[in-house]
Amino acid sequence: MNRLSFRLPRRSMKTKLFLYMLVPVILILVLLASCLSLFDRFKTPKDTLAERLDMQAMSFEQQLLSHRNSLITVGAYLSGDAATLIEAYLADAGISFDELSDGARLADLQERIIEPLRQYLLQAECSGAFVLLNATAGKNAAEPTRSGLYLQVNGYEADRREIILYRGIPSVGKAHGIMPHRKWRLEAQRNVIRGWDDSHSRSHSHSDPARMPAHTYRFTEIFTLPGMSEKAMLLMLPIRGSDGKALGVCGFEVSESCFARLHSQTTKLSHFTGLLTYDDDSHMDGDSITSFFSCGADDGYYRAPGGVLAVSDFGDGILELTGDDNTYLGMKRSYNDARTGGSFATFVMTNKSDYDSAAMDTIVKNLLLIALLTALSIAFCVFFSRSYLAPVLKSLEQLKRDEQRAHRGAPVEIDDLLAFLAEKDRNKQSVIDGLKLEMKEANEELSRIQKEKTRIQEEYVRAKTQITRLTSSSAQEVDPEGYAHFTANLCKLTPREREIFDLYLGGRNGKEIRDVLCISENTLKYHNKHIYETLNVSSRKELLHYAAMLEKEAVQVGGEA
Repeated sequence: MNRLSFRLPRRSMKTKLFLYMLVPVILILVLLASCLSLFDRFKTPKDTLAERLDMQAMSFEQQLLSHRNSLITVGAYLSGDAATLIEAYLADAGISFDELSDGARLADLQERIIEPLRQYLLQAECSGAFVLLNATAGKNAAEPTRSGLYLQVNGYEADRREIILYRGIPSVGKAHGIMPHRKWRLEAQRNVIRGWDDSHSRSHSHSDPARMPAHTYRFTEIFTLPGMSEKAMLLMLPIRGSDGKALGVCGFEVSESCFARLHSQTTKLSHFTGLLTYDDDSHMDGDSITSFFSCGADDGYYRAPGGVLAVSDFGDGILELTGDDNTYLGMKRSYNDARTGGSFATFVMTNKSDYDSAAMDTIVKNLLLIALLTALSIAFCVFFSRSYLAPVLKSLEQLKRDEQRAHRGAPVEIDDLLAFLAEKDRNKQSVIDGLKLEMKEANEELSRIQKEKTRIQEEYVRAKTQITRLTSSSAQEVDPEGYAHFTANLCKLTPREREIFDLYLGGRNGKEIRDVLCISENTLKYHNKHIYETLNVSSRKELLHYAAMLEKEAVQVGGEA
């Protein structure tokens, strides 16, 4: 049965050297890439994005907390000053707080409050400030509206900031150069001001802002004020008299545009977008964000997300947020306010299309880099193998032409190889000459042996002839007593003597017996003497004669049998 045989094709020295060099180069490149990856020097676009998002989220959160703390501090002083102004007015007017329902008295009180409130508005980083009293100009105190002042900033640049009156008595505002808002109302609807009841119910008996408990503040949810086109968030603090009586609420407004201006970020993210929302059912619907503030980078405009943002996991702590007109990649951080029980969440995001472009760009660059390194490696290996093997190949060509001199510029190993081959040729020739000499001597020895063989054969024939002649001799020529003694004492011969005896019978002479048995001439003479004495013969001729007679008798006995 034939067996299939698979053999790799034989490769040239140049190909082998190229492959031997290429493999370590590739291994070095793989090791270098592994080390870079191990020490975070070889990052994927996703790793880079996650790192930048995390850093940006920390910065964004810290900025938000700093702004919140600043508003809380200023709001605490506003609450204390408002309580002081109200109680001072009541003392000067000689009335109680319950008697403020008169419009003229409310106007007088607002006159005292409006300038301090304007200063607080300009001092704080916000879009509005308000002091709303637990009183109304209406006939019934149970009316859903409350009297007070609500000032807003129209424009956010320092030299173009205009104060307008959103709620309050217009004559008071006009007297201080503050014109009514196009959506002005005399009083604020209590049910519209989110968090009114909660803030109003918090107990506080200190007028000193430094002694005001921190848990008395509350940030409202994000909502839209009546008649306004953008969403806002309120910081609300209670106003209480020295006797603990609830006088009203005060605080600051942060509108969506104000938030975007205040919290624009210095960032390395392209098309950065920051979000603020609250972790509650009014702003989060499962994995969707329904209401939020947004901001962008500080170096230009940004694309504000619209509608509801669906949130899904993108991997490595990154979230994918899909809106009505765009898709983002971002990271979420949550903050729980243990003092108020409220919590908010921040998102820092960038356009997913930017990430996709960066990822594709990285893939293309990596492929180009790999291709470039591979091409350079191959070129290096080809150049080196050719440069190194060129003189070697030339020297080998000279060897093929039987030239015993290496090509100029060949490596020293080639010279050593040529010297070795020359020495090997000399040794080979010496061996050949020795073999020829040995063959000649062997032929001469063979010729001598052939001649010796021929001579021995001739002597053997002569010996056989002699034995035959002796056997044919008459019985009278044989001494019966001598022959009887001969046959009776053959058994007395030693093994060596019997061996010599048999060689004589085979036609060998003394010299041949000495060569066969490797004994000296004296040793042979000694054995011959003992053989003659034992068999009672006097010569080799007599010995052979008796031996022939013995052989003839043996043949006759065998024939009869």
